Amino acid sequence: MAWIKCMRVKIFALVMVSLLFIPACAHRENVSTEQFDTLNKELKICRSKKDSLEKENNVLKKKLGDSCSEIEKLKSKIESYQMENQALLDKNIKSLEDNKMLLKEISSFQDIMQERSERALRLNKLYKYIVSCLKEERLSGKVIIVKLNDKLKIIIPRRSLFPTERSAWVTPRGNRLLNKIASCIKTMKPGYIEISGHTDNAPITKGHKMLYPTKWHLGLSRAIAVVTRFEKMGIKSDNMCAISYAGTRPLAESPTPGGMSMNNRVEIVITP
Repeated sequence: MAWIKCMRVKIFALVMVSLLFIPACAHRENVSTEQFDTLNKELKICRSKKDSLEKENNVLKKKLGDSCSEIEKLKSKIESYQMENQALLDKNIKSLEDNKMLLKEISSFQDIMQERSERALRLNKLYKYIVSCLKEERLSGKVIIVKLNDKLKIIIPRRSLFPTERSAWVTPRGNRLLNKIASCIKTMKPGYIEISGHTDNAPITKGHKMLYPTKWHLGLSRAIAVVTRFEKMGIKSDNMCAISYAGTRPLAESPTPGGMSMNNRVEIVITP
């Protein structure tokens, strides 16, 4: 009997324990369902947000791609503008250099024209002065004065300086003429004087070959005689030269005495 009673107590205890656990399990089941529904809703919300964010991300990616493409286009335009600007800059620099060269050439041309103008004035003044001096001394008929482009030429016939067609020593009358011409030239302070001796084409006679082997020697001796006289009158030798043209530059081609007389001469070419 005691054993049966003990068994009843155990069974009762088991039943009571079972009754106690049944509500707890039901409660747990209810809690899990609610959490699942809540989590499921949150998951749906997260998925929706994810889809929305993905769409926004795709839109932003497209905008970024468009922006990058636009940036590349702008870079290309900028490079093109920079190249154009550099080309224009180079062109402007070249134009400035060309203008500088042009201004330099204009300035140089103006200087040349100014120098020519001043030289022409000096030449005209020298011409008038020499003509006036020779007229005063009644010597104008003994020389021929010619104005060239930028020089003055004084032609002195042989008869005004030398006694014969084959001589190169100056007569006293010729020295007076050279003294007057030298005084006029010295007063005007010319830049350079070329004195050339000229002859005819007749052969040198045997009696004169010891002094003048050729007409070149005769022409040079005549030029040197004039240079020597000018030096004595105070004209610096650095400003003069003596040359001979012999009979290579005749004034008259005629072999007559008159033509030969014209070709025997001394020419003084003055550069102001």
